[in-house]
Amino acid sequence: MNGKKWIKIFMALSILGVSAVGIINYIVDPFQQYRAKTFYPIAFLKERYQNAGLSKNLDYDSVVLGTSTSENFILNEVEDNLNCKKALKLSVKGGSAREQSITLKTAIKNNKNLKHVLWGLDSFVFIGEANRLKSGPGTFPEYLYDSNILNDYKYLLSIDTLLDSFKSVSRPYLKKDKSVYDYNKMYQWQHQLENDFTFEKIIEAWENRDLDLDEELDKQSFSYLKNSFDINFMPIIKNNKQIEFKIFFPPYSILHFKGIEERNSLDDTFKFERYIFNQLKNYPNIKMYDFQINKKLTHNLANYRDLIHYHQKFNTWIVEQIKNDKYLITEENIDKNLRELDKQIKNYNLKKELKR
Repeated sequence: MNGKKWIKIFMALSILGVSAVGIINYIVDPFQQYRAKTFYPIAFLKERYQNAGLSKNLDYDSVVLGTSTSENFILNEVEDNLNCKKALKLSVKGGSAREQSITLKTAIKNNKNLKHVLWGLDSFVFIGEANRLKSGPGTFPEYLYDSNILNDYKYLLSIDTLLDSFKSVSRPYLKKDKSVYDYNKMYQWQHQLENDFTFEKIIEAWENRDLDLDEELDKQSFSYLKNSFDINFMPIIKNNKQIEFKIFFPPYSILHFKGIEERNSLDDTFKFERYIFNQLKNYPNIKMYDFQINKKLTHNLANYRDLIHYHQKFNTWIVEQIKNDKYLITEENIDKNLRELDKQIKNYNLKKELKR
């Protein structure tokens, strides 16, 4: 057999192989890009990849948005407390403002029945440039979120997608954590990290508090935060007055704020929170809530597994408070709340509390 025939055979086999990968990935569709749940249960494991397809193809009237602090919301509690019919969680672990913006835009574009958004607003997601991705360029699959079928080859012909296809089909038959299939608790981590709510973990988190912020320490100023908010979220707010937004500042631990104080960023953070409220206060479809000032929660370090992540029971508590308009931010209390938080931070005896 001469060289030309070998080349033809190689090319034919290559085409067959690539075609087989594409066909398998299209049929299994592990990230639900083309259809809702098919012949296997969905394991909710890869938010950045799954959220695009879920928001395009599932039936829902409400979404939960935020970073990992929002992952522990239980969806039927959101529905019961916030007058929703069917909620979908679109949390993005560590998601930057741009990543969350793309996620929310995709949901709005593909669901004309979207009526409610519950959004945990982590001010640190606005650090850095407005187009910042959490893990750097190319780490967020934007091609899954757009409507351009010409770039679907990145999904259909990917070996990584093929591996996810095999995992999607085989996983139900393996003795693994079955909770990953629970839509009501999708993406939640509480059951896996229940034993991490210890004082030792808090100390470890405090000692490593700036490891993921070193490169962005010079980009935490108000101007950066404001610019990112204005670019990533204000257009969504302005163009979707038919959607009811419940936006809240999550109850981070007091140690998180001591870290902000240590970086001399408190004034910028408070100025930014005040700016957000002033931008949104005249929208009748928006309500904002501040859970940062609840001293009984934020000063009790037993409620946390690190400086930010609180126990799932407080996700339940948050929706109950929102239902009753507790901790609602108003023109009359915005400055009072920020002064109170500032006082708590500056009066907190760090050395005493960490030597217990």
